[in-house]
Amino acid sequence: PPRPSQCDTPRMRTLLPTSSFVRASVVTLTLGLLTLGLLGCGSDVESDPGTGGSGAAAPSSSASGGGEGGGLSSSSSSSSSAASTTSSSGSTTSSGTGGGVCQTSSAGSFVLALSIQLLPARPLFFTAEVAAEGDHLVLELTALRTPYREGPDNEDVAPLTPVGEPFTITSDALGAGGELRIATGEILVVGPANPFSMNDLVATATLAGTACPVGGDPAGTFCGTVEGQITAPIALQLTADKNSFAMNLAAPGVIDCAGSPAEALP
Repeated sequence: PPRPSQCDTPRMRTLLPTSSFVRASVVTLTLGLLTLGLLGCGSDVESDPGTGGSGAAAPSSSASGGGEGGGLSSSSSSSSSAASTTSSSGSTTSSGTGGGVCQTSSAGSFVLALSIQLLPARPLFFTAEVAAEGDHLVLELTALRTPYREGPDNEDVAPLTPVGEPFTITSDALGAGGELRIATGEILVVGPANPFSMNDLVATATLAGTACPVGGDPAGTFCGTVEGQITAPIALQLTADKNSFAMNLAAPGVIDCAGSPAEALP
């Protein structure tokens, strides 16, 4: 008869249950560790309120532009509002100073051409020192020897040389768009500056127009119409449709807002 296996002895039969138990315990322990590992990872993810179940970081509301805080959209809106406020404030300031850039551009040294209907292209010329004082323009004027006529009264004086005494006139408050009005009161223009005759010229006039640069000219030229009356050496009514003025950087320049040129210098 076959010999019994060495494992089939009473001693080994006693040990076999113990080995089976160990193998079963190892399998159970391994499964348990795997389960704990999975549960442990899930527990770590859930314990971080700032992440989702995938473990990826949640988008920041400030970077996304959405969410309750508005993110970048809210910031952009605030910047836009600030820019609008600045622009609005700038416009208000410009209006409050009588035209803003128009007033600033109109300050400086100019040659005033005053065109009279007798000889429109041969204006009276004045040096004009223009300064802004609040909403007003202050003009210091000095008549210049006319370049269009020579006679015993001016032959010893070079053309466009200051003659006579300077006088100062002040504009009314400038309008929000640079609207300008200047009442001269009675003025005396000495004979050498008169392009019509050797006689002194006495007149009262009102200049009305704009202190904004003509045609966007960055030099700051401004212009308008003239009305009033000449009382000496003749009586002559000045009407706005036939008489004009313009500021120029140099003579002869232009005589009105249309840019009509003064007669060329001899």
